[in-house]
Amino acid sequence: MSVCLSVCLSVCLVIVWCEQKQQSQLKQAMDESMKMSDAAQQAKRSLETKQQQGSNVVEQLKVVVAEKESKIRSLELEVHQLQTVAVMRVL
Repeated sequence: MSVCLSVCLSVCLVIVWCEQKQQSQLKQAMDESMKMSDAAQQAKRSLETKQQQGSNVVEQLKVVVAEKESKIRSLELEVHQLQTVAVMRVL
């Protein structure tokens, strides 16, 4: 009877050891997954920040282009007025 108990106890200890090892491996895999997830989230935030910065630059450039186009139209109008005055003086 004691041999049977001893064998049963040994089997139980092996089962417990296997379960602990499996839990340890699962925890390690979970930790690695969390690290990868954190890195992916950080990369995503970085990309979103860069995209926002790019959008801000585009909007700023649109404003500059609009200002330059307005200045060009103003200068074209001034040139036209000066040409009109020059023609009137010739006549």
